[in-house]
Amino acid sequence: NYLGVIHMPEQTANLCFGDDDLRSLYITASTSLYRLRVAIPGRSLFQEV
Repeated sequence: NYLGVIHMPEQTANLCFGDDDLRSLYITASTSLYRLRVAIPGRSLFQEV
């Protein structure tokens, strides 16, 4: 499903979800690191132990 677009002020390189609730989106860019709180949580790639 299409969820939306996040416009960034510079070229992005990578991203991942983080924090306990997976609602923080961390984005690396050319010269910066961004953290955005999002409404829809990301999905973990690993099972919690």
